[in-house]
Amino acid sequence: MSCKGNSSATTKPARSTSISSPRCTNPFATRSRRRALLARAHARIREDPLYLARRMVRMASEDIGLAEPGALAVTLAAKDAFEFPRRARGSSALAQAAVYLSLAPKSNALYTGYGAVLEDVQKTEADPSPSTSATP
Repeated sequence: MSCKGNSSATTKPARSTSISSPRCTNPFATRSRRRALLARAHARIREDPLYLARRMVRMASEDIGLAEPGALAVTLAAKDAFEFPRRARGSSALAQAAVYLSLAPKSNALYTGYGAVLEDVQKTEADPSPSTSATP
């Protein structure tokens, strides 16, 4: 069974056992479904949209990191697009960035690597620096 609007998309069984119909894994399968999801999300979220943009920037840099290097640029562009036209129209840019981040592969390699470097610096900060005059 394929999703409407994308014949290559796959379906997964619904998470709830009470729902027997499969759900589509393609978030852009139907325009009306996307509009309904965005309307529900907008009605539930009462946070400042720029706060959400800042949280998405943090997610792009910490949770996604090097697995998808373009995620940070997409998120920053969405924040700029939100501020540029008008807030009513700019919310779709933030929604697009949110979908992009949700579908992006996740990696905390940069975050853990940076932590290991800081730990190594703390352990070796009392060591003498290497001599610069002794070149091989």
